[in-house]
Amino acid sequence: MKVTEKTEELLNHVIKNFVEKKGYKDIKSRLGEDYPDTAKIMRPNSPDFLEPDITATKNDYKNYFEIAIKTSETDRLVSKWMILSQLASRKGGYLHVIAPKGHYRFSEDLITKGNINVKLIKL
Repeated sequence: MKVTEKTEELLNHVIKNFVEKKGYKDIKSRLGEDYPDTAKIMRPNSPDFLEPDITATKNDYKNYFEIAIKTSETDRLVSKWMILSQLASRKGGYLHVIAPKGHYRFSEDLITKGNINVKLIKL
């Protein structure tokens, strides 16, 4: 997902009104302005990498946060969410997919299609 002005606004809103308020620490964001950059993760069998929108820890467990925006690249998004879900699970945390108004059903369908273990949150 490209970082547009709207995406930047959503990321800041999620950090301030969800991640921080829920007590998460060691917050990192793709924006890298007020928070350190999230780590880039190499995709298996690919020269590409993926980068979570937000990462944070709670009770020493790593959690990933993704803003769900409709896209035509659904296979790529499902793949990204599957990888992040597996990584979070290995580290005792969760993948949280946060869907703004108008994007919830799209997100729900992709999660069901990919059989991905996530916490889906309406924004």
